[in-house]
Amino acid sequence: MSLPVKSPDASAVAIQNVIAQPGVSVNFFRSSEQGLVEAWRSDWAALPETYTVQLTAPKVVMAEGESLFLVGEGPELGAWDPRHAFGPFDATEEGFALQIELPPWTPLAGKLIVRDADDGVRWSHAPDQTFFVRTENERITLAW
Repeated sequence: MSLPVKSPDASAVAIQNVIAQPGVSVNFFRSSEQGLVEAWRSDWAALPETYTVQLTAPKVVMAEGESLFLVGEGPELGAWDPRHAFGPFDATEEGFALQIELPPWTPLAGKLIVRDADDGVRWSHAPDQTFFVRTENERITLAW
């Protein structure tokens, strides 16, 4: 759905819901030229539903039997429910890594958690991290 509105300075503003799920995301684009608005709509319509993303976590210390996961806001990241978190991350020479599919250009907020074999959860002390997926195979580093 797209709504034409006027800003306080009388320039044209197009408001476009770029995700098919109601209430998930509304994006703003400002232009006084209708051609730019139409080009913007076309660019957004051409985006794939998801991009493959490489998440990395370089400095996480875990005990034996613990695994690293990502959980966050919205259905894309498990709605802050550790049972729906993404993972486990794989151990690498640089720390931990996880490859997942995420929607492009959607504000995402998440946090690393560690789960043990008994489903106990330890949350990262780092602030929630907000990020956008901009490109296919993008690498996003998360702090513990």
